[in-house]
Amino acid sequence: MNYRLVVKDRATQDLRHLGNYILVNANADVAVKFLNAAEVMFAQLVKTPGMGKVTQLEKLTSLSHSHSTTNSSCNSFISLSFTKNDI
Repeated sequence: MNYRLVVKDRATQDLRHLGNYILVNANADVAVKFLNAAEVMFAQLVKTPGMGKVTQLEKLTSLSHSHSTTNSSCNSFISLSFTKNDI
C-alpha cells in the first residue's frame, strides 16, 4: 500500500518558525540540520506510517524542550523529537 504524507500549512509554519528561532539563537548550520531532520522524518513516516507510539498528553506544564500546537478539530498529533546530537 502506498501512503502520502500531507504536511499542513500550520506544521510548515511551525517548522519555519522553529528554524528561524534556531538560526537566531544558534547558527545557520544547526537550523539547516533541524529542517533536514524534519524532512528525513517525514520521508520515514511515508515508508513506515505505523512507526512510533501514539500518546495522549494530559497536560503540558513545561515547553522548555518541546514545541506544541493545538487544533480544536484534531485530537491526535505527531511529535518529532530531536536530541542535541541530532541537530
